[in-house]
Amino acid sequence: MSSLRASEQSAARPVFVVLPGFGNAAVDYVNPFGQGEELSLKNSLTKRGIEVEVMPLDRIEWLNVLRGIFSLSFWLG
Repeated sequence: MSSLRASEQSAARPVFVVLPGFGNAAVDYVNPFGQGEELSLKNSLTKRGIEVEVMPLDRIEWLNVLRGIFSLSFWLG
């Protein structure tokens, strides 16, 4: 058993980082479909004692990836 106090244990726990999947935005994990934060993945994990950070990403930023589809270097790696 560790001799760490509760405050030290929580500080030692890693943060769960959510990286929005292709086409998704941060809001999808914080307030999905505008239905409220209480229904979000972030809230569900937080209620279980997991510290969560969602990478800020707007859906429009995926257009940069989409533009790459039309270049040969995208397909060749």
